[in-house]
Amino acid sequence: MRSLTVASVAALALIATAAVAQDEGHGSVTVRASHNVTVQQVGTGYATGAPIDLVSVSHRVSYQDLDLATPAGQRALKRRIEDKAREGCRQISQLYPGAISETSQRECVAAAVKDAMPEEDAAVASARENSSRRTANR
Repeated sequence: MRSLTVASVAALALIATAAVAQDEGHGSVTVRASHNVTVQQVGTGYATGAPIDLVSVSHRVSYQDLDLATPAGQRALKRRIEDKAREGCRQISQLYPGAISETSQRECVAAAVKDAMPEEDAAVASARENSSRRTANR
């Protein structure tokens, strides 16, 4: 994550985006909450044409202790992803006070969760396949 100098003020420029990548082999998913922010130098006048920076916070969501072949395990993983998405968006809001509205906060969380779905689905599919193989080999 890129950090800005103390002499900077961040303001929300675009709605939040998120990216999620599964850490295969380690039983975890990485949830990344991101926001585009406009950076303006604090000074005597307005800074025009301020650059837009993408800032993000990532958290790993472990599912090693969950049986993703079951609905209960799947619900637990979804809750963990939602919790970490909220935490990541809240951290960005704390790092850039006033830059993220309440609506944008909700958009940040929704985008992080939505973008996590393909990786979450892949983990569930893998667990189901492994469960089916174990059942067939009995």
